[in-house]
Amino acid sequence: MILSKYGVRIFGLPSLLLYMSAYAAEMIPIPDAFPAEEWKMSCENGAWPTAVSKTLELHEALNYAVRWGAIKAGQGRIEVQGTENFKERSAYHLFMELKTVGVTKALHAYDEITNTWIDQSSFLPLKYEKQTREGAYSRNEEVIFDVPCQRLNRIDRRLDKNISERKQARLPGPTLDILGYIFYLRTLPLEVGAQYELTLVSGNRLWPVTVHVKNKLQISTSAGWFNCFFIEPTLRGDASDLKLKQLQVWLTADDKKIPVRIRMEANVGHITADLINTERRPS
Repeated sequence: MILSKYGVRIFGLPSLLLYMSAYAAEMIPIPDAFPAEEWKMSCENGAWPTAVSKTLELHEALNYAVRWGAIKAGQGRIEVQGTENFKERSAYHLFMELKTVGVTKALHAYDEITNTWIDQSSFLPLKYEKQTREGAYSRNEEVIFDVPCQRLNRIDRRLDKNISERKQARLPGPTLDILGYIFYLRTLPLEVGAQYELTLVSGNRLWPVTVHVKNKLQISTSAGWFNCFFIEPTLRGDASDLKLKQLQVWLTADDKKIPVRIRMEANVGHITADLINTERRPS
């Protein structure tokens, strides 16, 4: 059971942040009796951020080979599934799936599906849903981002235990889920030495990070050779000396900024997703 015997779910992207939970902000629990469609937190009457000058290629699909150390563990896929309307905002619908294959699947089946809707103007998330299936473990998560009111609502359902939990939190500036974060990086004017302050949502915590564009280098995958920017976040505040090496990203140094490699490190090694190919899904 190489994927969970150490008490850390290695294969999933967001869960790798959780072992440093002492350095993240907690969300506020919401009582079960509180109406599902209402907010416990007041609206801060904010505004949508300035639009970014970036568009995504609709129906883009990226396929990845996923390794745990040197072991071929699974495969991944990221898609831009098109545009949709979400509460009067035009949104890109993003999709990601990570799953074990072959011998690894026979030893320990894992399947994680994430759907994220990001605002087409600001590239900030409006909603994300994640479904995780790992043996008997079954979990659904949903987060609604109310950007103008600077608040979020999270519902966590453990289907295998028939329990659910709802929490809310204040958005401390640009706040992103992990899939939304990868695409948000693609909007930034990347150059070596640049830094950006963001907040990441992982589980029921908010992580204040500084994103560093570390260097520019050539890397190779089965898809070929690529000139890439290497990007790595660090935690801000009391944990500023701790690196979130679990979330390293290599983006092509061109206008497309394609994520060629995504690496997540934990106490028990690292998971690397390397680009196999790109394609265009039928519209």
